[in-house]
Amino acid sequence: MKDFFFWGMFGWLKRVTPWSYVFFYVIAVLIFAWIFFLIPEDFYHPYAKYEKPMFQEAALLCDRLTVAFRASARKEVVISKLLVIDPSELEVTGIKPDGNDLIMHLRLKVINTDKHNHWEMIQTIPLRMDTKSHIWMPEDRIVTMFSEHEKHDWKLFPVGFPMKNDDVELLRAELPRSLYVITVTENDYKHIRSFLMANTGFPHEIPRGFWRMLHLSLTTITTLGYGDIVPLTDRARLFTGIEATTGVILLGLLISSMVSDRKKVE
Repeated sequence: MKDFFFWGMFGWLKRVTPWSYVFFYVIAVLIFAWIFFLIPEDFYHPYAKYEKPMFQEAALLCDRLTVAFRASARKEVVISKLLVIDPSELEVTGIKPDGNDLIMHLRLKVINTDKHNHWEMIQTIPLRMDTKSHIWMPEDRIVTMFSEHEKHDWKLFPVGFPMKNDDVELLRAELPRSLYVITVTENDYKHIRSFLMANTGFPHEIPRGFWRMLHLSLTTITTLGYGDIVPLTDRARLFTGIEATTGVILLGLLISSMVSDRKKVE
């Protein structure tokens, strides 16, 4: 009687082919990947900062910040009576997140315009920018950001720099304010903030988000669970639990269907 009742409700399962279960399995992977993609802030990615898109985003930000520093430096290039900065040689060569701060390495060329003592020097400045301390001008949709030396004892001309006796005042030389205050577009500022967020484990605004969630869906439905993406909310845990259960059920039905087909052949 129990068998009759069971197969009365689920007898249609006997007629489902193995390939149909494979199809359902693939569809389930895609559906849950899309669900995860719609709620990316519900997941924590502890290893996101090591992904290739993060290095690509860092290179893109270096280019955008380079443009901003060059535009700012053109407003004030003079360091002292004879020293100037070449804005065209300014370049952000690297960035590193540190909490809400962005540490930058700014490469610049300083030129001594004295005809009798002309020289050029390439120097790299470590700058720290607090991305929360900014001024946003909605009417212009631009953001003004402020930075300072990463190392407070940093000097443009450190002790030991080759100088003549009459160049001792270079030790007291300071860079113009234009190199510490830059203006970026609102879009560039959003990229900076999303880059910092991604480095703390929330890369949902960095490209390739769907592929991350497809990877999560595959590892969840197979119950492999690498642990490189972790659900944080009850909603996320519910969906991952449903997918894992669905994967086990579909896999069991697939094996059962394959065995049933084999018996029919025999």
